[in-house]
Parts: sequence; C-alpha cells; structure tokens
Amino acid sequence: MNTIVMSGETGVGKTRVVEALGVSRRVMLVDPLLQWSVPTAPAETVPGDGHQQWSAPTGPADLVVFDHLSFLPDAEDQVRQATAWCEAHQANLLLVVQFQEDLASLGISIPSDEHATVSLSRSPQAEALRISIRYPGETTDWNATFDTYLHVADSTALTRLLKTTTNRRSRKAS
Repeated sequence: MNTIVMSGETGVGKTRVVEALGVSRRVMLVDPLLQWSVPTAPAETVPGDGHQQWSAPTGPADLVVFDHLSFLPDAEDQVRQATAWCEAHQANLLLVVQFQEDLASLGISIPSDEHATVSLSRSPQAEALRISIRYPGETTDWNATFDTYLHVADSTALTRLLKTTTNRRSRKAS
C-alpha cells in the first residue's frame, strides 16, 4: 500500500488529475463536494459515483481517494478507517489537500518517510501543469511539466508510484 498526499492551490487541477486517474483504475472516491465528472470512465471505475464519507468499497478498488479532504467532517477517523482497509486490501490511498499542512490541522499524522507527495502548480504564463513527486524517505523531487491532466495521470512516475509498495509500514507488515 502507498499513501500519497497530493497538494496544490485552489484551481490548479487536483480534482482533474484525480478524475483522469479514474479512467484507467478502479477508484473509490470520497469527496464531500462530489465533483467527479469523467464522462469516459466506465461505471465500475467510480463505485456509486463517489461518496460523501468513507464506507468500505463493496467492489474491488485499487485506489481510495479522499478529494477535498479539508471539507470532510471527522476526516481523521475516516482516513484512519480507510487506511486500515487499504492495508488489508493492498490498495493505495490518495489524500488531496490544498497544502501539506492541512493534514495536521485535520489531526492526520503521517510521517514523511511513510508517504509520497505529489505537488501540482501552474505558471501564470503557461497553461502547462507542473508536477513534483517526492517518494517516501527521499530528499529530492522528480519534476515534470505536462500539457493535460490525462498526461499527468498516465505519466510513468505517477504510474510507478501507484504500482510499487514504497510505504515502509507496508514493508514491515510483509
């Protein structure tokens, strides 16, 4: 299981990247704002079209996503339950916030060596989306620029992040 924290300012495109991830993966979406809008995603990709709060998926899920986490009531407890489910089912967990510091304000504590970070930004001069990924326990970032959200979701680095078990907690459990 990987725990991934995605951050970026309002309007940078975090939700669009999450939507693009859902096109080729079985995603369980928890979003108190329910903004899922991928018209090309197969019905089984978006179980129940998203949920406003955590409940264990009834079908298979490769990725559990909490989008707009800062708006979720009792976020700490819901993330704790989802983490336990993800560990038991070898699914990845993606927490989407505006700033990394938002996790602490919600009472969610994940040591930096136990989660990867994905930071999105956009230059005012360009429409390109800049992505920065830091793997657990590393001190350097992988950086790239993409022209569409789908290219971010399909990028080798993000695909690798979602496929490999880099979370130390998972390695200790195995």
